[in-house]
Amino acid sequence: EHGPYETESPDEVLIFKDFIGLYTGELPYGLGEANAEKDKLMPIISHLLTRAKAPVDNFIVGMTLKNMQKLTFNDFGTLFAEPTDYTKNITSIGLWKRESMHPKDMRYPDHLGEIKKLSFDVLKPLEVYSQGAINEIYVKVASWEFLKKLITGVMLYANAVGAVSALYAGIENEFDWSWPLDVLRNEQHSDLVSTKDVKGYIEKLAKYPMGLHPFLSRVYRRKKIMKQDPMYYFLQD
Repeated sequence: EHGPYETESPDEVLIFKDFIGLYTGELPYGLGEANAEKDKLMPIISHLLTRAKAPVDNFIVGMTLKNMQKLTFNDFGTLFAEPTDYTKNITSIGLWKRESMHPKDMRYPDHLGEIKKLSFDVLKPLEVYSQGAINEIYVKVASWEFLKKLITGVMLYANAVGAVSALYAGIENEFDWSWPLDVLRNEQHSDLVSTKDVKGYIEKLAKYPMGLHPFLSRVYRRKKIMKQDPMYYFLQD
């Protein structure tokens, strides 16, 4: 998510939501071909190769909103809006997709991938894919041991953040993006982190309810409180 951007109307702003990494049946960034990078990453991405297939590997939703009391984003792309349910404030909406490019090949401002407009007909197959993929992935991940769940989360989050730093430093082609797998196999090549350190950190959370990080307490609040101060995405029963 990013924005808000000014428009010609003083009381109307523009925001975007990007959805990436959807599985169409083909791996992105050339990983469909046999190579060393694919061999290293496959253990951590194999659960994403679902029977459900998406019609596109990414899509972008753009919306103009009118008469918003508040609309801000933090550094992690989280939207804070008043009213929280702004569906009635939407004045226009559009769908696009971006040309698939490896992030390390992108260069601002003229080489970020071609943008193509999408028809609204794509929404129904996207809905079917999303529900099917969620069901499959949930069953797979539920069977994992805790450390594999943790390291997979590190890969998804830390590498996304690290990509920006690696690009800025000019080491995107030398950086080992699969380093968390070394921790999972207990074959790490650095003393910066170890399996013992990882498990030790989790033990520090034992004093909290259910052993969860304090921010997750927002997920388990009463429905009445959730209505007054909702999470951005409501959890379905």
